[in-house]
Amino acid sequence: MLFLFYFFCQHVFAAAYDPKLTWRVLETPHFHIHFHGGEEQLAQELADMAEDIYVEMSTELLWEPDQPTQVVLVDNTDSANGYATYLPMNTIVIFVTAPEGDSTLSLYENWNDAIFTHELTHILHIDTVSGIPKSFRTLFGKIIAINGLAPGWIIEGQATLQETRHTNAGRGRASIPDMIKRVATLEDDFPPLGNLEGFQAKWPRGNLRYLFGQDFMQYVSDHYGEKVWTDWNHQYGGGIPYVLPAKQSIGKPLHILYEEWKSDIHARYQRVRTNIEQIGISNYTILTSPEQNCMGGRISPDGSKLVYSCNDPETGGSIYLANSDGSEAKVETRRAFSKYFSWRKDSKAYAYSGSRIVNRFNLFNDVYLRTISKRTQMLTRGKRARDPVFDPSGEQLLVVTNEAQNNQLSTLTVDQTLTQHTNNTDHTQYSHPRYSPDGTRIAVSAWHNGQRDIWLYTPQGEAVRRITHDHAIDLHPTWSADGQTLYFSSDRSGIFNIYAIDLNTEHVYQVTNVLCGAFSPSVDPTEQNMIFTYYHKNGFGIALMPISKDNWTQQGALPIPFLYDETLAPRPPQNPIQVAPSSSQSKVQYKEKKSKNNSSSTIIPQLQYDGLTALHGPFHYFTNQKGYWGLPHETPSWDDEGPGGGPSIEQEISVDNIKDSEEQSFNFRYPIRRYNPLPTLLPPRFISPGIYSTTFGLLFSAGTAGTDILRRHLYSASASYRTDSGFLGWGFSYAYNRKIPVYSFGVYAYTVPYGSIYTSNPPSLGTWIPSVEETTDRYWDKRIRAYAQVSYAMTPLKSIFARWTGTHRSPWVADQEYNLMGFPIRFGDKGLPDNTHRPSLPTRGFLSSIGGGWRYVRGSSYAKSISPEDTRLISIVGEVHSPWIGSFVFNDDDEIEPFSQLQLTAEWREYRSLPWLNNHVIALKGAAGIGAGSIQRYGAYRLGGSFGESGYYTLPDEWRALRGYMSASRSGNSFYLGSAEYRLPLLYLDRGYRTWPIFLRNLSASAFVDVGHAFDDVNDINQVPLLGMGAEITARIIVSWGQPLSIRSGYAFAPLGDGIPLGHIAGFYSWLGGSF
Repeated sequence: MLFLFYFFCQHVFAAAYDPKLTWRVLETPHFHIHFHGGEEQLAQELADMAEDIYVEMSTELLWEPDQPTQVVLVDNTDSANGYATYLPMNTIVIFVTAPEGDSTLSLYENWNDAIFTHELTHILHIDTVSGIPKSFRTLFGKIIAINGLAPGWIIEGQATLQETRHTNAGRGRASIPDMIKRVATLEDDFPPLGNLEGFQAKWPRGNLRYLFGQDFMQYVSDHYGEKVWTDWNHQYGGGIPYVLPAKQSIGKPLHILYEEWKSDIHARYQRVRTNIEQIGISNYTILTSPEQNCMGGRISPDGSKLVYSCNDPETGGSIYLANSDGSEAKVETRRAFSKYFSWRKDSKAYAYSGSRIVNRFNLFNDVYLRTISKRTQMLTRGKRARDPVFDPSGEQLLVVTNEAQNNQLSTLTVDQTLTQHTNNTDHTQYSHPRYSPDGTRIAVSAWHNGQRDIWLYTPQGEAVRRITHDHAIDLHPTWSADGQTLYFSSDRSGIFNIYAIDLNTEHVYQVTNVLCGAFSPSVDPTEQNMIFTYYHKNGFGIALMPISKDNWTQQGALPIPFLYDETLAPRPPQNPIQVAPSSSQSKVQYKEKKSKNNSSSTIIPQLQYDGLTALHGPFHYFTNQKGYWGLPHETPSWDDEGPGGGPSIEQEISVDNIKDSEEQSFNFRYPIRRYNPLPTLLPPRFISPGIYSTTFGLLFSAGTAGTDILRRHLYSASASYRTDSGFLGWGFSYAYNRKIPVYSFGVYAYTVPYGSIYTSNPPSLGTWIPSVEETTDRYWDKRIRAYAQVSYAMTPLKSIFARWTGTHRSPWVADQEYNLMGFPIRFGDKGLPDNTHRPSLPTRGFLSSIGGGWRYVRGSSYAKSISPEDTRLISIVGEVHSPWIGSFVFNDDDEIEPFSQLQLTAEWREYRSLPWLNNHVIALKGAAGIGAGSIQRYGAYRLGGSFGESGYYTLPDEWRALRGYMSASRSGNSFYLGSAEYRLPLLYLDRGYRTWPIFLRNLSASAFVDVGHAFDDVNDINQVPLLGMGAEITARIIVSWGQPLSIRSGYAFAPLGDGIPLGHIAGFYSWLGGSF
């Protein structure tokens, strides 16, 4: 294990991007902007501003990279996001969708300006290097980036600080980030400095590093000098990893500065509290549990029902249905989350939108219709549609569609035909449209030219009135049933509250006055009560408040209309809605939810894929890098700032008629060219050192890797030295990742330990039997392995592969041993003794095989999970060795013999959550393998050992863990193995300490039983198996400000047989990584 390697690889179907996309490159002096068809305007707009941003930022941060920064614009998701990375070269990837109005990112004048400023800050910050580290960069390349080994709140906080400082908006000025900080402060939930990384399971999680990091860094900059963080970058960039230069750059330790800032921010928000309380805080009833994160409350047209969605860190997300007063809430739809709902006229169904994977490479929004207590119907397929709203007839929906950073208003009819009514090209953004009761007008929140206001449109998409016109963010318009009042939420006071417009007088009134934040109003048909979303320290919740217009505060008249000047005088509804009688239950009830729901954040057990991500695979150095790589069972990333996260991988769909992004003619002002992978693929740009734990020592490695910007080609090369065998290993691999499937090949050399070497001496005088003696030399199996593989992801759940593998196996006997500070190291191969006892040697020769496999993975995990939950993994692999493809072995006379063998291996895992205890899991594993034909000495499978699955150590391919026995205790060409564990959480720590590079997440325990047997003859299957049992404690931590570790310690013993007896010290063990 070496933190250096994981620092340099920190913050990562087939292909990384849709193969149908055609790419071009626009070149400016400091940037190469890669864009695909349909993004021509965006590429030119970014190029126009990029150089100005570069001059401004590089001047302030006093750093200029030595090569142009690569920029990728891609329109494959409906979430606003982006990232920057420095390996193998400085790269910015921007997902071009703009943020929605209720996002922490919603305050911007120009989204391209805001996100590019943020991501370019990362490049200039992390790339800064000086002094001795700069000399190391000359030797090791881009991998030397000391500023990348820093707390996440410094990296993200500085970028958020710059996005605020160098634009006229940014999160440092926005109301929603201010709300999150204000409520955490006033509700006594202010994070300690050690938690500012955002690794905690509770809300607001990762937002801490952006929002609190920015505010803290702004405080330091205001009080200790505007250039203090520029000096920090250069001090630390030339310093020692983990030794943060607070005293040198600022003059005080960070923890003291943090307390100063904490006092300052407390005083700031106490003043806000005092001002709000002087006016009078609104009274409302909370309907949802304060431990849940709930949004989207909507009252049905008949006034009898309430729909909303919740997400909590233990059980994930679900849609709930309750009485209109919040009572008798129950789960209506599992594995779903939405921030916005619309009821059909008959109150028997509602529509909502959610994201899903489309055609493997895209993460798009689609619209769903849920008929109460019956089924959910998908109304669009890959149409990038969200925020559906029924028209008064209930026969069609209005939706917002998204493409190339432009939103459109479209109608969706019963036959699922989508008709577009607008044709925006100026990056107009829509959200939360609502029909007027008579169906003649649509109120919608629209971002236009830097402002987000309430607009009035016709159903045909024609703008007729800009109702609000100011710098406030105005959201969630909703009409009263009689059409006399238009409610909306706004931050015009600095805090989000509910407002109302009297459409007869065009006067604006403030309806709520809250200290937290109030959003998304929903008014019952009688206009007596209002449901709204409020904010609390654990996220959002649903609240109920009586409507009393006498308590409203007048805020003046609407601005005089300009250009769009239609009167707002209401039209009465043609068919008044029948109102259901109010519920007789007035007391809010909480129903305990013990059922397990899949979260939208899906994980699978951390397994390596031979030929792809394993130690000698082409993806090995890159899978911890940011972004999507197109590997089997890999899920595209999404923006996880909201409570619902993203979609389940089970929701992937294929759409044949999805519109391709065709290239468009455009008058570019910079030179453009077709994409060519070679300039960014070669030469290699770094050398990565690493240390891994082996069976009896350590493995030192040095490797390099490369990929082009679009990740179509990947390669890696490495050299290694193993202290226990003295072997100098090497390897090379390559993958072609442009299309489906992934093609890869490689060749590498390594050693595998076996037992002692035995020698055979002539018979002693008077005996006929030669003596066999054990030597002090260990036999090492030197293996040179080559492979060629095709990997195909059929769906996000299922994948197959086919491959040829050839392994040359020969003896290796470590020659010279040296003692280095008490640590033995070896060099060279002295060969087998002449009188080696050949029958005791492992298989020697060349094993050539063709084979393939199938894998199925489906599963979930939540913020407080200590194990995969409700997860299934099935794997089947078959291999055929034959002399027809070159397979042979040496016999005891060192003569060549043909080798033929069929191997079939299968594994099935289940991780079942207990329905009565959250995050308690029963984990089951069954595996079996059978070999027919020629026999491998010491078997194709070897059972025994307490090791698990981790990228921190390497093990022979044939080893299988069975706790309670020493490693490789039993071998054979067939085996079976079963494991059962009961896993339970013990303690959620969720705490870091100051700026130490360690964060304590949680402790869990497990009790287990392992049983298995390995044999050569199928008739031996009934022999007494190996049986082991014991218990483990697992600590989950995060080190190096971003690298997760699981430390599993336990005791195992064998109640029967020749394993480790109960009470023996050999039963204790400790490993990195999980058991399975």
